[in-house]
Amino acid sequence: MNVYALFDNKEAEKINLKFLQPYSKSERVEISYLGSVSDNIRESCDKGIKEAYFLLADYTDMIPSQLSIWFRGFEKDVTGSSTDLAFAASLFSYLIEQNQLVTYNKPKSIFSTGVISKSGKIEKISGLDKKISAAIKLCSETQDNIMLIPSDNLSDLKQLRDEDSVLDEEIENSNLKIVALSTINDLFNVFELNFSQKKVKSKTFLFSIIAALIIISVISIGIKTALNFTDSSNEKVLADNKNSNIITPQNTLSCFITEHIPTITPTTLINNLKQPSISASTPTSAKLEAPKEIEPSGSNTTAPTFITVDPSKMPLNTPEKLNIFSISSSLPKNGDIVDIHKTDFLFYFNTKNLQPGFNFENIEIRGGNGKILSKQIDSTKNILSVNLWAKYGAVFTLIIPEGALTGSNGMINKATNYTFTAKNSSEFISVTSTIPSSGQANVPLNSQIHIVFNELGLEPGFYLNNITITGGAKITQKKVDRSGSSLTLSVEGLLPLTKYTIRIPEGAIENGVGIVNSMYSFSFQTGS
Repeated sequence: MNVYALFDNKEAEKINLKFLQPYSKSERVEISYLGSVSDNIRESCDKGIKEAYFLLADYTDMIPSQLSIWFRGFEKDVTGSSTDLAFAASLFSYLIEQNQLVTYNKPKSIFSTGVISKSGKIEKISGLDKKISAAIKLCSETQDNIMLIPSDNLSDLKQLRDEDSVLDEEIENSNLKIVALSTINDLFNVFELNFSQKKVKSKTFLFSIIAALIIISVISIGIKTALNFTDSSNEKVLADNKNSNIITPQNTLSCFITEHIPTITPTTLINNLKQPSISASTPTSAKLEAPKEIEPSGSNTTAPTFITVDPSKMPLNTPEKLNIFSISSSLPKNGDIVDIHKTDFLFYFNTKNLQPGFNFENIEIRGGNGKILSKQIDSTKNILSVNLWAKYGAVFTLIIPEGALTGSNGMINKATNYTFTAKNSSEFISVTSTIPSSGQANVPLNSQIHIVFNELGLEPGFYLNNITITGGAKITQKKVDRSGSSLTLSVEGLLPLTKYTIRIPEGAIENGVGIVNSMYSFSFQTGS
C-alpha cells in the first residue's frame, strides 16, 4: 500500500516510513527524521503516529511494543498542517504489510487529508478541491484507490460537485473512492481489520465482555425509538451522496465490531454504535442518540511513551549499544589518490548477510562533479562495491549514510565518509572544430550547432545534459554520432544580432574506455 499526504498546492507526497531496531530497551517509540522536514510536518508526523499507535494498542498486543521510526522528508518542499491523518494511515499500512495486523481490505493507494484533534476527531480542512485534483492525478488504473477526508468536509464536497459538472465523472474514471471519517477510530472501518488474534489480558477480558453485552442490550432496546428521529442536516448530506464513489464510514463500510472483533472495549463499542448502519439507497437517515461515553478501566497495559529523536543530536555510543556495524577496511583507502576510470571502490563490513537498507539510494558523492554509476552488494563476502566517476584532479567524498545497509539481526551501518583525490590525466578527448566557428558573426537563426572531436566512436557522457547555451536560447536535442566524431545540437529561440556562448562540460562525451572530453566553450553572434 502507498499512502500519500495531500496539500493545497495540488501536490500529493508519498509517505516513506522506515522501521528499524529500537535503540533503547525502554518501552517507547522513537521518531527521527531524514532530510529537510518542516516543523509543522514533524508535528503532524508525531501526532498521527502517536494517535494511531495508542488506538491500536487498545485492541491488540500483536503490534510491536517498541518502534523506531525514521521518516524521510518529502521529495518536494511542501508544508501544511493537515497531514495528521495521512501519517496515522501510514502506520496502519506498515503494520498490515508486516502481517502484524490482519485486514479484509487492502487498498492499492491511500490519499489522505485531515487534522486529528486531541479527542480523536478528524477536523475540517481547506483546499479540498485542490487535494481531490492531486489524488485523481496520481490514481493507478486499479480500483483500489481511496481518499480519506473529514466528514465535516462533506458539505464542501457537495458544493464542489454542484459547481463542477464533470467532477463525479473524473472521480469515477480515476477509480477513486472518497471516504469521509469522523474520528480516527473510523480507520478500523477503512481497513476492515480482523482482531480475532488479539491477545487479551485476563484482568480486562471479563470487564470488556460484560460491559459490551450490557451496552448492546441497552442500545438494542432503544434503537427502534431512535429510528423515529431524523437529523435534517445529516439526511441532506447522505441524500446528496448518490455517487457510489462517495462513502461515509457509517453507511457502506462493514461494521468491524460485529464482524471482526470478538473482544472490544466499551469506549469503542459506543463510538461505533452512535449511528446505525444505513445503506446509500436509504431515503431517510436515522440517528441514534449516544449514551455518555464510558472510559475503559482496569487495564494494566502500559502504553509506550513517544519521544522525537534528532539523529544529529544523538549521543555517540558504541556500535554494539546502537545495534550498528561499521566498515572494517576499504580499497582504495581513505585519502588515497585514485585512477578514477580504473578503480572499483570496495568496502568491507564487519557483519553478516549484508543487504541494501532504507537509505541505500542516498549513498552519494560530493565534490568533483562526482557521479555514482553503479552500486553492488556481495552478501556472501559482505562487500559493497561502488563504481563512480569524478573530474580529473578533483577531491571528492563518498558518503555512506546510516541505514544504507543492513546486516544480521536487523543491524544497520554506521554513517561513514571517505575522501579521495582523482588522479590527473593527460588523456582527454578534445574539440577540433565547431560549426559555427568560435567568434563567427552573422550566424543564421535556424542553424544547428556541430562540434567535432579528435576521437571516433563517441558515446554520451555523464554530463551530456549539462551542455548549456546563454542568451535565453534553448537546446532541444543533443545527438552523438556513435560511428563518427561529432556532436550535433538543435537550438531554438535564437534572436537576431545576439551573442551566444555554448559551454560543454568535462564528461559530456566519452570514448567507451573511460576517457572523456575536456571542458570547452565557444561563442558566436547571429545575423539580422
